[in-house]
Amino acid sequence: MIREKSYFICDTSSGLKIIRRSGDEPDNIIFQHGIKEKLYEEGFARTDRFRLSEEGLPYSVHNGEIYVMSDFLPYKEAGFVNAEEFRNIVEATAQMHRFGRLGERPGAEAGGKIYAPACDCLTEFRKSAAKLAAVKKKIGRQARMSDFDVIFLKNYAYYTKRLKSSIQLLEKTDPAAGLAQAVREGRVCHHGLKEETVLTDAGDVYITRFSGALFDTQLHDLADIIRRYLRNTSGSGFGIFQILDIYDKINGVSDEDVKVLTALLKYPHHFIKTVNQYYSKKRTWAPGAMISRLRTIVACEDAYERLLEAGS
Repeated sequence: MIREKSYFICDTSSGLKIIRRSGDEPDNIIFQHGIKEKLYEEGFARTDRFRLSEEGLPYSVHNGEIYVMSDFLPYKEAGFVNAEEFRNIVEATAQMHRFGRLGERPGAEAGGKIYAPACDCLTEFRKSAAKLAAVKKKIGRQARMSDFDVIFLKNYAYYTKRLKSSIQLLEKTDPAAGLAQAVREGRVCHHGLKEETVLTDAGDVYITRFSGALFDTQLHDLADIIRRYLRNTSGSGFGIFQILDIYDKINGVSDEDVKVLTALLKYPHHFIKTVNQYYSKKRTWAPGAMISRLRTIVACEDAYERLLEAGS
């Protein structure tokens, strides 16, 4: 047995395995297991399927801790830079979405519990706008401002304008109906596609770690990988329309989907996430680190917005 930073590698009679302590609840692990098995049944085998315990469960409890086991995948983390590799990532995402539909049995793999967002993205974006306004008002009542407060206020108008643009685009669609359909049909959205969860090997792409997966509008995943790719390549690779064309050939995209995707890409995700973390009462990041992160986000926004405008 080899101990790594967050898991163990074990040499078993059926090959190398990874044993990892899981922070997920048993019901959620069962939900993840159902997703992976459905993908495998449909022909998408490039994921980290759980190995069952002697009790037939996709996890085991030892000394009060929950552990999961999966095959060891000796592949590298995706870089979201190389054009050919990213094409493969887009195709794998489209395949995962196409096959990741649990049909008329949403929640069955998790004892009846349905894992889905509390609200659609339009409602969520409106809540974000209200939170930003509340933060601005709160800062205005303070006797002194932190460096974070100053950066926030300097960029408040720009980001609220971006957010308003996203909301206006979504108001031309029906996100509530889209979410209801996704839940009804059991459409799986990974909600965590990034370097650590997307592994590559000689053209093959493995999508792993479904801890954040929900029944949700799958365009969130597509927006996540496009956003990551555009920021990493600064426009030197595929454009948004080229990426959509690659995805559409496997999992069809409608005109309304394009509007929703554009709204998701315009939404200032990183700025709002960082602001929420900083002003949260349960903040775990050091203030200095949060200030540095916010400065980096702001510094990259002009280039990112130019790429969005070029692709819209």
